[in-house]
Amino acid sequence: MEAAYNEVYEKIALNTDRFNLGDEEYWGNIGNYFAQQGIIVVIANHQLVPYKKDEVSSKEAEQTTIKYPAGADDVQLVREWIYKNISSPKFGNGSVDKVVLFGHSSGGAHIAMNLYAAGDPERTVTRSDIFPPVAGVIYLSVPFWYDRTRPIRQKILQRYYGSDAEDVWGPRSSLGLFKSLPKDSPALDAIKLPTYVGTVKWEVKEAFDGAIAFLNAYRERAQPAGTNAIFHVLDKHNHLR
Repeated sequence: MEAAYNEVYEKIALNTDRFNLGDEEYWGNIGNYFAQQGIIVVIANHQLVPYKKDEVSSKEAEQTTIKYPAGADDVQLVREWIYKNISSPKFGNGSVDKVVLFGHSSGGAHIAMNLYAAGDPERTVTRSDIFPPVAGVIYLSVPFWYDRTRPIRQKILQRYYGSDAEDVWGPRSSLGLFKSLPKDSPALDAIKLPTYVGTVKWEVKEAFDGAIAFLNAYRERAQPAGTNAIFHVLDKHNHLR
């Protein structure tokens, strides 16, 4: 698995910026901070979409096997690893029923595409509950929807979804999947899956617009009726810092 790893500190955080960049060392301070507060942290990455800014064409990129829903599948593997291992003394005697998922940027998008998999009729969801269990989810600066007018986004959409046409990727984006969840999905229950949506003062337009669209969809669909996700804007920060 390319660029995939688990790093345990004695909350799960899925990192990376965009769909083609990721660095485990960038997030080590997060693990250290929560570890100092007595919280076990698992920092994970997902497979990255091959892309070079100055490339004209790349057969490797065009033929990549890293396609939707690869990132969501990576999240599932991490969740299953935590469920099987986190309660052991080796990893801090954690509680499998107190796992909070945290995702930044594309990491958060992949978490959403994992949790909302039932919104895609072509994906197999074998259980009606959220399993392995999730106590809550935190999204920070997440592109729930994409701005296909951006040249870099067009290339990544073509590679990850097979097309940059909105009717192809739209239903399989984080927002599209959420909107298509069955009415009885536990992911729509604000009590069973508390949801936090965070953004920053100087946010990338794509991520901010996506957050607002997701918040509106959440209020429309969440149960109990009229429930809002927790929303917060971090002052003095941009998308990366």
